Amino acid sequence: VHPLLGYQIQLANQDGGYLFECRLSAISPEFLADHQVHGQVVLPGAAYVEMALVAAEQVLGQRSIIIDQMEIQQALVFHGEDKRVVQLLIEPQDEEMEEYKFNIYSRVYDVGLQERKVANEQKGGRLTSGMWQMHAVGKVKCLREHEHNRDFIEFPEEIQKRCKEVINIAKYYTAMNEAGLEYGDKFQGIEKLWTSNGEALGKVNLPSNLKQASGQPTHDRPFIVN
Repeated sequence: VHPLLGYQIQLANQDGGYLFECRLSAISPEFLADHQVHGQVVLPGAAYVEMALVAAEQVLGQRSIIIDQMEIQQALVFHGEDKRVVQLLIEPQDEEMEEYKFNIYSRVYDVGLQERKVANEQKGGRLTSGMWQMHAVGKVKCLREHEHNRDFIEFPEEIQKRCKEVINIAKYYTAMNEAGLEYGDKFQGIEKLWTSNGEALGKVNLPSNLKQASGQPTHDRPFIVN
């Protein structure tokens, strides 16, 4: 089971749609605690990319899949020890073209909610669960053979010829921290960084404390992409 996508849930009366659900918190999966913005644990934008790609791979099979569009509408922020139920719904938009749309939602998960509902109903009151919040929407599709634009590929050596200014990595992460982007060890994978006017090139590697814990290759993507 993918830690960011969870289990697939069968939908009733939902032709062609697929629903995935998991529970996340500031410490589960453990690596999320290393991604904070102004002191609060926030789900990385790269996690939405990972969730959409893995869901599409499970629905469409292990093929060349791309995210055609994606918009992050609201950050998923973890408050204290709260757990959140996270759902991804993926539905066909154009089955002939193998295009699917996806939505990612979350709400607070409360293990004692049902018991309190019963108690409140007995007293004549009513208690509802947390409202669902939409975090990201987008489209994924299978990349067909004629859409592979190999002429667009540019090798790092060519880019580095233009990016001659070397950035000090320690100072880079210090600057990010001062700006409120507090990356822990698990999200400090940049080893080298070069830049020029409006362009940058980096060498990224998984931190050593992730290499041992990483299982399947897809689980590495959030750290590399982030």
